[in-house]
Amino acid sequence: MEVTSPLDPNALPLAAGVHVLKRHPGGLVAFFKPEGVKAHSNDGHPDPKALLNAHYDFAEQFFWWETPAGEERKFWLVNRLDSPTSGVILGASDEKIAADVRFLFAQREVSKVYYALVHGEAADVQAEWEDRLHRGHELRALHGIKAPDLGPEEARTRVRREGVGRGKVRCALLRLEPLTGRFHQLRLQASRRGYPIVGDATHGDFNRNREVSKLTGHKRLFLHAAEIRLHVPWKGRTEAFHATSPIPREFAQVLGLRD
Repeated sequence: MEVTSPLDPNALPLAAGVHVLKRHPGGLVAFFKPEGVKAHSNDGHPDPKALLNAHYDFAEQFFWWETPAGEERKFWLVNRLDSPTSGVILGASDEKIAADVRFLFAQREVSKVYYALVHGEAADVQAEWEDRLHRGHELRALHGIKAPDLGPEEARTRVRREGVGRGKVRCALLRLEPLTGRFHQLRLQASRRGYPIVGDATHGDFNRNREVSKLTGHKRLFLHAAEIRLHVPWKGRTEAFHATSPIPREFAQVLGLRD
């Protein structure tokens, strides 16, 4: 796709399936990211399976590319989602807006809502999950990365059961509101309580995942970032910004609520 302007989100070199959900005049953009699309490439080179098929600067956290006229364009990544997770992800065409919103994330002033299908009925799910997670341990165990262990980090998530499966798959739909943002936080916390997220190939129940795939034909991680809410600093004031993405239809299909 040819790029004509970084200020027009519809002209960005977006991956297949990515589309604009909402934009703010200051340059903040909310996108829908499908399951399987990476937030950015792994090596900094253009990647058609990344949010933008463009170069990525890891230090400054922006995408960059050249237009057919030879002009360089930049677009900043504001937050991230794991590749298997679908839903709302933020970017910005303005560096200051990007930095301001990243600061809001760091200060826990951004409200996020996820939905997950978990194995089991989760009848005894509690109102808030609290854990201490070791990021260094997880990175070494999962990816062989020699990351230092900085000690346990607080992980907190508000949880509410929204429904129970009525089909052949014994599962429940959970609404998850993370109050902190740790590595694989939601996936780890659900797994620790005996309710691994359906389709989780890292922390999940592999036998039950295979059973779900065989029964339904779906192999994805059933975790979806459904909502982001924040107040954007803009022209000396703050403006509410709220972006939502509907729960994918395959969630209801696995729950047995519709075909």
